[in-house]
Amino acid sequence: IIGVLSLAASAGAASAFQQAVSGRVGAVTRHGITAAWLNFVMGAGLMAGVVALVDLARGPAWAPIPTDHWWMLIAGVFGLIYIATVTWVVRTVGVLVTSLLTLVGLLVGSVISDVVAPTTGSVTTWQLIAGLVLTWFAVMLASKTSHR
Repeated sequence: IIGVLSLAASAGAASAFQQAVSGRVGAVTRHGITAAWLNFVMGAGLMAGVVALVDLARGPAWAPIPTDHWWMLIAGVFGLIYIATVTWVVRTVGVLVTSLLTLVGLLVGSVISDVVAPTTGSVTTWQLIAGLVLTWFAVMLASKTSHR
């Protein structure tokens, strides 16, 4: 379990670094969409390289892209909007507050998702809502102290 937790924490740290770099790219170019485009081009190139290496090592094992469910194909659009938005926001409030705001958004979206389309094991309790509210207070506290 320590390995999984370390991997998740590492992904979060990498995400913060990516937000900081995207913010700098946006500041230099003055356009958030440039940073988003750069992220997706580099990500697609890296993914193509990884897929090629995996295919060479053990043969093609990838499932075909499902085209019968339109909603499965819109993740890239949301990703582009997310990166462009974060690029703009991080220049305004910094990486820490942007990360906290992103966390609040993830939590709110998760609660809505669990209420609207619950899956096995998803339970919305008062403790969960209290944690979400505490996270929002953390955002407000960090916002106050980061702009002094």
